[in-house]
Amino acid sequence: MTMLTYKEFRGSLEHEDGRWIVQILDIEDTVLDEVTDAAAAQEAFADLVEDYLETCHAAGKEPSRPYEGSHAMRPGR
Repeated sequence: MTMLTYKEFRGSLEHEDGRWIVQILDIEDTVLDEVTDAAAAQEAFADLVEDYLETCHAAGKEPSRPYEGSHAMRPGR
């Protein structure tokens, strides 16, 4: 898996069944697209993020933001 970034979003590029799949990671929604080759991935990812933000705005929905921060855990006694 290859990691991609655009604005505050992270994404992945994976090769599955002869196809290149670009996906936005770490958000509640599932947003992905297919590209013809790995060289087109970064531009396609940027377009995917922009389209996601525009679609949310048009629908009056707050876009999911990437998960951030840490989670503290206490070991059991």
